[in-house]
Amino acid sequence: MIAATASLTLAACAQGGNADPEEGGDAPAAAEEFPTQPIELVVPYAAGGSSDLLTRAVAQCLSELVDEEVLVENRPGANGVVGTQYVVNGEPDGHRLALSAKSMFAVTPIFFPEESPLTLDDMTVVTGAVREPAVLMANADGPYQTVEDLMAATASGQPVTFGTSGLGSTTSFALTLFFEEAGIPATEVPFEGGGPARTALLGQQVDFAGAHPSEVAEQIEAGTLVPLAIFAEERSPLLPEVPTAAEAGVDVVIDRTAFYVGPPGIPEETTARLEQLLGDAIKSEQCSSFMEDNLMEQWVVGGAEVKEEIEADRARFEEQIAELGIDVGGGA
Repeated sequence: MIAATASLTLAACAQGGNADPEEGGDAPAAAEEFPTQPIELVVPYAAGGSSDLLTRAVAQCLSELVDEEVLVENRPGANGVVGTQYVVNGEPDGHRLALSAKSMFAVTPIFFPEESPLTLDDMTVVTGAVREPAVLMANADGPYQTVEDLMAATASGQPVTFGTSGLGSTTSFALTLFFEEAGIPATEVPFEGGGPARTALLGQQVDFAGAHPSEVAEQIEAGTLVPLAIFAEERSPLLPEVPTAAEAGVDVVIDRTAFYVGPPGIPEETTARLEQLLGDAIKSEQCSSFMEDNLMEQWVVGGAEVKEEIEADRARFEEQIAELGIDVGGGA
């Protein structure tokens, strides 16, 4: 299942002494010496998507803050479950983490409870990383150049297809709600990540695709893909010309938050050290510039805040599904 592995060159930046934490030092001192071996950041999605892009940028910035190597490994499958389970089953020493996403805990369990073996209580939530809205995308060479084009063309019930990063993902849920509320017959074509969904749209294998801005920033800039609507409460300052779905009369607000998790039982001092290191990496000038260029919004918050938001969003999503009468028995 491994799609790609990357090793990133370090900058030598000492972070504490060389004393063995097993020989007399107290827990805070041991945490200060962390890491004591290479750090592995697992991306539980295919290469090329926003999670992959973000983790490789964070790994590079993190490598400049520690004396150990920082590795990135893709382990896609089951909308993130395969790679996350791999991390959760590991040693609770903080040296292996996964970039997880809200959808695994707030969307997938609603549609596919039998495929959602993990809960936030099964892991250590270290820190938030990024927030991205979902965006409805079309091919620039296709018939849909604005959301009005879409609404007009499908007023007669013309069926369409849309690609997503996987059943139960944020983009899957966003577009399912959008087309359901708009009364447009649409068929979902799920892929293993945002990268493959983007490729399918570029090849006009689907009419639309759900994406996060970072996954399609290059194509938006090049003019090969067109953002039709953003699923946010207000227009994004990063995409100010793109209307919200609500402006088209379809009030759907869904974003993607990504955060780092590790196995249960990581010592509190090590978790605090990881939160500091990852936060510093994400907020560094290099990572901040990368995120701005790739239309990402920083979301550096503590693990407790991550869990609180996800629980609130799941309750909101369940209410929306009930109001629309969407059948969750067979998937989105």
